[in-house]
Amino acid sequence: MFTRDMIMGFIAGVAAGAFGHHYYKKNQAKINAFLAGRGINLPNLGGGDDTTVSAGAGGSLEDLVAQKERLEDLIAEQEAEAKA
Repeated sequence: MFTRDMIMGFIAGVAAGAFGHHYYKKNQAKINAFLAGRGINLPNLGGGDDTTVSAGAGGSLEDLVAQKERLEDLIAEQEAEAKA
């Protein structure tokens, strides 16, 4: 079903993606500045450790649910405005 070429291509793709991610994280500030100079502004997502998920400062499950509901309300308002 899978040929040797397909497997090698997959492995090469994974290796290239891992290298690209590592290079980007190592040089994130320079790359973002380079892109910003060309009109591509990437959002700053905190730059923290992306291996863990936390609820933020003082965040509890209730706080997260409240934020989720607030965001859903905002999305519904924007969709209603777009239809009007």
